[in-house]
Amino acid sequence: MAENRLLEPHVAADRAKAFAARRAAMIDLINTHCDHVLCVSDAVRMLAQRYGVASALTRTSYIGTRAAEFYDETAPAQDNPQKQTLTLGYLGYMRRDKGFFFLLDALEALPPDLAARLRIMVAARAADPATMARLRALGDHLAEVIYHDGYTHAELEAILAPVDIGVVPVLWHDNLPQVAIEMHARRIPLLTAARGGAPELGNCPEMVFAPGDVADFARRIQALLAGEISMQAYWHGAMRPVTVPEHLVELLEIYEEHEAAP
Repeated sequence: MAENRLLEPHVAADRAKAFAARRAAMIDLINTHCDHVLCVSDAVRMLAQRYGVASALTRTSYIGTRAAEFYDETAPAQDNPQKQTLTLGYLGYMRRDKGFFFLLDALEALPPDLAARLRIMVAARAADPATMARLRALGDHLAEVIYHDGYTHAELEAILAPVDIGVVPVLWHDNLPQVAIEMHARRIPLLTAARGGAPELGNCPEMVFAPGDVADFARRIQALLAGEISMQAYWHGAMRPVTVPEHLVELLEIYEEHEAAP
């Protein structure tokens, strides 16, 4: 991204033209030679069709995850109108496309009355000093900043223990982020950008904001703090995550259908 900003306009235009031609050729090959196109979310399926992949080939096939075992074993948190503070959780990378810098912007812009009732837990490898300084400075604006310099799967239970709401603020068409599945499977409701597959897990429009929209993010935070979004309703409409064995069964059925076809 940074490199493209430094290119001469004609060079950037030539690269864009070459990429578009390559994509068109790849889509033609897919439509000609593939029997099925398995998409890890409805968002991916619709995007593939929009770019020209034949709709008859596409089907959504959510990936299986070991974390799915937590879903049936974990009771969702109940609505608590007396709760004065809310802890948001961000897992993953301190990257622009993942929405991390948007999240910093959005939290910094929150009105003091909302910010004082909000905590943020960030588990991501440390970035450059300027970014880390911004994250630390949020501690003077929010109720608290909790930071973990990366994590392992074995540490997720302890890291996510204080989190009330997971945040997935992606700015690009993220297929279906694994971090979203990890939190969702542990019955942590997700506040997501309206981009990529993450909103399909909760299936709750009240927990979705326009990507990159600081004001819309603030409106969702205000609604959460005001108790206007029912967590019981959220989980009633949420998607049960797919286990690895369930995913394998689906894949085998697809192969068997193909083998049986005339």
